[in-house]
Amino acid sequence: LLPAAAFLAASLLQSVGLFAGTRRYVLWMSRVEGQLHALPGEDGHVFGARRQRVFEQLRPRDNFAAWMGAPQGAPEELIDFVAWCVPVAWLVLCVCERNLRLWARTLAAGAALALMKGLFAWATMVPDSAGWEACRGRLNAQVLAHFEDTGAGSSPVGVAMAVPWVLKIWLFNLASGMRIGQDTICANSFSGPTYLGTLFALGLFDALRARARKLKPLFRACAHLGAAAALSAVVLLDAYVDLANQRQYTMDVVIAVVLTMLLYGNPVLAMSVDYFMVRGASRAMEQKEGYDVGDVLVPPCCVPFCCVQGRYFLYTRSAAEVEAARQAQSDAAREQELFRAEQEETTRRILDLEAQLEASHQRAQVREHQEALDLERRIAEQLEELERSHQFRVTQALREIEAQVHAERQAAAQLKEHAAAEEKRLAQETAAFEEERQRLEAECRRSGAE
Repeated sequence: LLPAAAFLAASLLQSVGLFAGTRRYVLWMSRVEGQLHALPGEDGHVFGARRQRVFEQLRPRDNFAAWMGAPQGAPEELIDFVAWCVPVAWLVLCVCERNLRLWARTLAAGAALALMKGLFAWATMVPDSAGWEACRGRLNAQVLAHFEDTGAGSSPVGVAMAVPWVLKIWLFNLASGMRIGQDTICANSFSGPTYLGTLFALGLFDALRARARKLKPLFRACAHLGAAAALSAVVLLDAYVDLANQRQYTMDVVIAVVLTMLLYGNPVLAMSVDYFMVRGASRAMEQKEGYDVGDVLVPPCCVPFCCVQGRYFLYTRSAAEVEAARQAQSDAAREQELFRAEQEETTRRILDLEAQLEASHQRAQVREHQEALDLERRIAEQLEELERSHQFRVTQALREIEAQVHAERQAAAQLKEHAAAEEKRLAQETAAFEEERQRLEAECRRSGAE
């Protein structure tokens, strides 16, 4: 927004300078006209012709414009429209591509040109290119009366009355590129339409040149020449119409073109725009070591320097210093690259060692796991062997116990048989004893009975 605000403010000051210069021109011509008087016996027609010759003598002679003459069949409205489309196309490209550098450079150059035009119009009074009669004929009656009032320039009322007309000049100049709204100004300086047309043509060529940088060299050169030729034709045709219609002097047009090209390609302006672009950034200007601080454009139409057309970059140091610094940077970069390669090699070796260590650790873990499995297997086998041995001993013991039990059972059976035989013998002896006792008792009873 700052470049646009500067351009608008400079355009407003330009309108003030044009208005003040026109007022001085009108007052001067009014005093000259007031000093002319009809000679004795001179009729009005002869006096008017003599006055016209005096005014023509006060106007600078533009031999080139007189040699061209009035335009014959030239489509003036079409030429004005095409010239008006150039800044519109520049604005569209700036907004669509968000080209802040082009925006700032063009508007900064436009602000400087507007300030110079307003200052020159106020500082140096140049008669209107169409003459005093044409100027007075096209000026608004109220504006002309205000200009002819000698006290209007110093009184607050006069200054307040001038504000709306200055604003009108400002707005009409912005909307039409200084091609309409001539009913309030007659002051001459370098050509306003020409410097605006040249300025925005240079800006448009700059944008188109940047868009064509991806083309092949042959097509890029053709695009550069074609764009430069088309834009130059628009600017020259617009200037031709102004000269042929006596709206500008030839020197005004030439100075406007040359001054605009010099200012647009000025290194100070390029460096200022570059500083404006990077101001407030996180990296300071001194950190741009080895980088450009701006660029200047030499268009193909820059006669007689067409052969050196192109974009040139500005540096704060000489080429030898920059080359030495770049060589040092290259060496440092090479050393850094070698260090980085060594660091990468060291890192790779460390990674290999870590991988080997990890593999060894994994193998150790696998080996430990395998040994644990082998130990478990051996323990299991030993347990199984012990279990089989225990089982064998238990079986042997059971067999021995069973044999002992069998032997004891056999002994018990024998004892049982022996006991049964003894019991049977005892029973027999008891029976025999009972029989003997009964026999004895019977014998006793018989003996007692006897």
